[in-house]
Amino acid sequence: MRRSITISVGCVVGFLSLPGLAAASPDGDAVLASSTQTIGSGSQVAITPMCPTGTRALGGGVHPLAPASLDNSNIYRVGFSAPVDETGTTAATDAGDIPRGWTVEVYNGGSPA
Repeated sequence: MRRSITISVGCVVGFLSLPGLAAASPDGDAVLASSTQTIGSGSQVAITPMCPTGTRALGGGVHPLAPASLDNSNIYRVGFSAPVDETGTTAATDAGDIPRGWTVEVYNGGSPA
């Protein structure tokens, strides 16, 4: 069975660190970069949405577009979910690099028997 997932990453311009409470503003500089891909049964894919130039990733993740019902909750397996630098690869991303995107690896186990 082919299923679609969406991968999202939150990106912002710069970074502001304040002691105490921080507030988000509706007119702030946050953007959402996302990618949608259909994965065939028994297939595994890695998907990497990148942030627009001049922004950095704050976080990311993966979610099915049509969530599985309770009786087939074991369809998807996330192999990894991690920030990446401007290369877009985990292999070239080192500690201390500025996160410029987010990558996830997902396996579609298909419909349970």
